[in-house]
Amino acid sequence: MSAPRPRVLLVTGRYPYPLRDGSDRRVAQLGRALAGFETHLLVDQDEGEPAARRVAGDGFVAAHAVPFDGGWRSLRGRARGRLLRPKFDDPHFRVPSLIARALSIHAERPIDAVLIETIRYGWLFDALAGLHPRPIHAIDAVDIWHQRYRQYAAMGKGRVLDHFRDPEREMARYRAADLTLAISTHDLGAILAGGVPEDRLLYLPAAFEPAPVASVAEGPELLFAGVSGEANEEAALWFADRVLPLVRARVPEARLTLLRVPAPLAERFAGRDDVRCLPYLDDIDDAYRAARVVVVPLLRGTGIKIKVLEAFSRGAAAIITPAAAQGIELAEYAQERITDEPRLLAAEVVRALSSEEYRRALGASGLAVIAERYLPERVYAPLGARLDALIRARSGEGCAREPAPERSAVSA
Repeated sequence: MSAPRPRVLLVTGRYPYPLRDGSDRRVAQLGRALAGFETHLLVDQDEGEPAARRVAGDGFVAAHAVPFDGGWRSLRGRARGRLLRPKFDDPHFRVPSLIARALSIHAERPIDAVLIETIRYGWLFDALAGLHPRPIHAIDAVDIWHQRYRQYAAMGKGRVLDHFRDPEREMARYRAADLTLAISTHDLGAILAGGVPEDRLLYLPAAFEPAPVASVAEGPELLFAGVSGEANEEAALWFADRVLPLVRARVPEARLTLLRVPAPLAERFAGRDDVRCLPYLDDIDDAYRAARVVVVPLLRGTGIKIKVLEAFSRGAAAIITPAAAQGIELAEYAQERITDEPRLLAAEVVRALSSEEYRRALGASGLAVIAERYLPERVYAPLGARLDALIRARSGEGCAREPAPERSAVSA
């Protein structure tokens, strides 16, 4: 009889379907990469969708969703948070129902590894410290959070991420973990610089399958696909006010379409005939088909820009800024000048709108970036082996386990 598969608990903040943002995609890909394990998904916030829709085809044997409760989430808890300025892993942020569910899963059969989505669940490692044997502690960093806090602070939004303000506290969590996943080359360098040993790090970027979409745009349509979030809102305003007029001076009919636009930002664009605001689209390929050129005009950002890789995977002619390019391996990409100087950026956009040859070069080179560096089977292949080696080393086993196939089930 073969040994039971190693048991892994993947903890995330939410997991709705359809996949609505990069965080959802990341969790789905991690689940598929860990399909050889008995992987349980523990979801912090139950958004009321059937659990089966969350895990179908993603490698999880079960999904466990805890209700949206806990004193810290109440009005009183938020008020105390503003007064006390807790840090990301302080007891103030603990979710008792999440801890209880993790302990109950462990009681059924010991958990071999706990993988948390970002350090915001660092307190869970403390809450589970008494487990025996101690599970492997793994963190999917997703971002360098103190860097993101500083960028938000520079925009006057520091309060949103104030609990991530301490760089040493963040790096201490990574140093204490058995394994930390870095989502970009930039983040990998930052975590190494923070003193995390190289043998406890794994570069695991976001990944996409090439899925080219042919543009059917009849006019000079521009697309910025995904404007929710402070940095994206800033980029949309800057591009519309500083760059788009320069583009329209050369291409008068050029129009910018923005997706997932928050209501306050949409109000600022009301009445403009050169900017169109759309909500979330169930099939984002509809937006790519309607665009001649995609723009990602970020002025700041950390982690990896999912919308850039998404545009590349669609074969779109994408014009990006240095902040959008940060952390992405771009050796094959054909954009001549990656800049955030308004006139130079406008010139790149105008060239892409006007030249079929340039558009084709951008689209083909973006697909080449995906094929060479960001295919899921290539990116995620090392994760299972690395985690299994850590589990075997912790348990003192000398030979590899042989995962047995097991049908997926879902628990509420």
